[in-house]
Amino acid sequence: MDGKERQVLTSLTDPNRYPGKDISKLYRHRRETELGYREAKQGMLDSRWTLRSRLPELVRQELWGGTAGL
Repeated sequence: MDGKERQVLTSLTDPNRYPGKDISKLYRHRRETELGYREAKQGMLDSRWTLRSRLPELVRQELWGGTAGL
């Protein structure tokens, strides 16, 4: 992605059947789809900030990450 080497953890272990480039393309497509859904959901919520985490520690992490981006 973006000309940078990435590592992806997968259970698809046969490199002939599942080449790394194909897995990378699918991951990139999935990620773009997720971001599109997130953007659409934010639009439906009038751009209010929503927390997606359910565990207290992850909520704290999400809050810190969100404020660091401001």
